[in-house]
Amino acid sequence: MISAVIITYNEAQHIADAINSCKDIVDEVIVIDAESTDDTVINAEQSDEKVRTFVKYWEGYGAARNYGAVKAKHDWIFAIDADERCSPELSETIKSLPLVKPLTYQVRRKNIYNSEIIKYGFLAPEWKARLYSKSLAAWDDKSVHETLQPINSKLEYRKLNGALTHHAYQDQSHHREQLNHYAKLSSQSAKSSLSAYLLDRLAPSYHFCRAHFLKLGFLQTPYGIETSKNAYYYSKRKRHYRQQVKN
Repeated sequence: MISAVIITYNEAQHIADAINSCKDIVDEVIVIDAESTDDTVINAEQSDEKVRTFVKYWEGYGAARNYGAVKAKHDWIFAIDADERCSPELSETIKSLPLVKPLTYQVRRKNIYNSEIIKYGFLAPEWKARLYSKSLAAWDDKSVHETLQPINSKLEYRKLNGALTHHAYQDQSHHREQLNHYAKLSSQSAKSSLSAYLLDRLAPSYHFCRAHFLKLGFLQTPYGIETSKNAYYYSKRKRHYRQQVKN
């Protein structure tokens, strides 16, 4: 049996679709809401009888996911965000999956940018560990881009067929708004060494070139150049906020 855990803040427009996309593969849906000011909780509770909601003040992404795992009835946890959708192929894969410890299962996430699936560049599909045993792993306390960490022994990964579609970025302005938020959070772990200073200086250009050329962003028309510029912007904003922290 599997419990889905979704963390939310002002996701009224997304939450029902996220729940509906995964409700057939889980036995319950745990929603951990960070004191939303919209109808997120109402929409979640009305979407399916499997849903249980908990409102809790925000302590970070990893902390919220771990809190959801504690509230879950089952050992196996499927972590999905409110702006993600479980594809039919992924649903069928998980339905027929014999859950085996000590495996942790990875899902391919496809980013949607301005209604288009991005195949190349900065937002190219990425593998994310999302189906795991809470007796084997827990989320770290990074301020952003949290990852699963083993509790005792090393985690073993297996990739699943199907995908999560990530409906996060409406256009360049919205994407940059999100990136600025993540950049600000990442400044909380700023380093002050000489090497870190040099990397900060070189990083924006490096990340643009990596996204546009090494990750073939130039093949992604018409949004390749936009998303590659956003890679530059994100790195630049991280440097900006790190300098603020140091000062």
